Amino acid sequence: MAHANSGYRRLSVELEGNSEALVRRCTERYLKSTVRLTRKIEPSTVARLLEPILGGLAEALRGDEGVPARLVPGTPNLRELEKSVGFTGAVLASSGASGFDVGALILSLRDVLVEFVDPPAADEFSSLLEWLTILAVESFSTAGTMAERERMREQLERGIPTVFVVPGVPAALLVASPSKLILDQIFARMVLMVVRVGAQSVIIDATGLADPLAEGALDAFQLFCEHPKIVSAVELVLVGLGGDAVPKWQDRADASGARSMIAESFDEAVLHSLDRAGYRLVRNP
Repeated sequence: MAHANSGYRRLSVELEGNSEALVRRCTERYLKSTVRLTRKIEPSTVARLLEPILGGLAEALRGDEGVPARLVPGTPNLRELEKSVGFTGAVLASSGASGFDVGALILSLRDVLVEFVDPPAADEFSSLLEWLTILAVESFSTAGTMAERERMREQLERGIPTVFVVPGVPAALLVASPSKLILDQIFARMVLMVVRVGAQSVIIDATGLADPLAEGALDAFQLFCEHPKIVSAVELVLVGLGGDAVPKWQDRADASGARSMIAESFDEAVLHSLDRAGYRLVRNP
């Protein structure tokens, strides 16, 4: 535990014996803040965000023989406080709040609590609040990024087209930067489509892939090639590949024992696959 600091004595007493009033004051200060974006939020919601932070601060201050501990970032007594602040930042990310709202919440603590901190600890307390603001904003940013990635993953999983050009010719039109996990699911759908119609060929259009040389894409493709329903029964018609991607994809197909061909365009891939499926494309007179 950090060495004791008597400058926090009044703050410690307030947190232990008057926490509800402190939460109420911090809530009011936050709602009046000119930093946060103007949006409707219930005081009870703000209070629920503040309660664990003030509880963590009270725990951090509990020192030896009634003298509060120091508040130095990274020390063991701040662990629960830092966890609470990080969790609050993540919660705000999922609520539609902004980084301004996160900063305003921590600043409301500073504005209310600083009056209970005496000079020997004033600079240290100011540094602590700066650290907690950074921690909250970082957690907010990280949680927002993860949520956005999850939304993108779900959109790609649902949105990457796997279609029948005609009843006997399945095709996958790959786009963006799907992970191996997403591509595994897309190719699993292709296997089901192949089995359902007894397809002799499938079209895999990689035109929309951001990086057809990505290791995850190549690994997922090879796993698809190795599937028992694909490896010896279906020809893979690849389109939209160029440069180094052509031999890389063909090498993966060859390594699995699957048959593949490269089409120069989607039209060529469709014509070839229609022929394999017993169709003949004829222009109307």
